[in-house]
Amino acid sequence: MTNRVKQISVGVAIALAALAILADGSWIQVGAVLASLAAVGIAVGAEKLKTHFERSYTRH
Repeated sequence: MTNRVKQISVGVAIALAALAILADGSWIQVGAVLASLAAVGIAVGAEKLKTHFERSYTRH
């Protein structure tokens, strides 16, 4: 589950970064950059959550 969330978030971040590059300097560009950063944050959070559960599972 967390791998899927991470993969989707990375894909969305890449697509939004591409949109920000193609945008003409309007509010869409700023919104795309912010949304891309949020998607990267979600991907990082999913990876940390996965690592947390893997570590807690292997300790017992």
